[in-house]
Amino acid sequence: PPGSEAGVGGVDLRRMADQLREAAERGDVAAVERALRKGPSLVNACGRTGWTALHASAERGRLDVLNCLLGMRADPALRTARGATALALAGANGHAECVKALLDVGVDPGQATGRSNRTALHGAMRFNRPEVVRALVASGADPDRSSLSGVTARELGGVVPPERYTWQSHTSTKILGDPFYLSTAELEQYPPLD
Repeated sequence: PPGSEAGVGGVDLRRMADQLREAAERGDVAAVERALRKGPSLVNACGRTGWTALHASAERGRLDVLNCLLGMRADPALRTARGATALALAGANGHAECVKALLDVGVDPGQATGRSNRTALHGAMRFNRPEVVRALVASGADPDRSSLSGVTARELGGVVPPERYTWQSHTSTKILGDPFYLSTAELEQYPPLD
């Protein structure tokens, strides 16, 4: 597997991959570029976490690092040890610019993640990420695609106990034209856009 072979100059590749991932998490483009000059094969290497630097930059919304890694031929189809893709990580965390950058290099907006067969749109809907939802739907993501458990992205917001939630209009579901259940805390965290 990537990250398991001997590294550059006798340094363990897995340790180098961890250092690259940590630089990506911090948004340190200069450190990422230095590491990749020393060892270009690190671009797709996984460290002890099972994540590549691209996963970390997508999850943290580090657009400059993400673009640098894509420019160095990072593979956006690689999955974390748990099956998450860079697109799913960026989408669930609301990093619309990272999602758009990944879509611009040809990542499939309907790419399934993990064993659940959920897509980035499932995560964006679940966590109320309206800009991500717009980008994914505009790129062809299907809101009616079911996960292995039979849940569609369109339905995700309504799968909660009604007694704990207030009926409200969820910003992301407005894009799809559906109502959504939200808790009072979620209402405060995600006020409607209009």
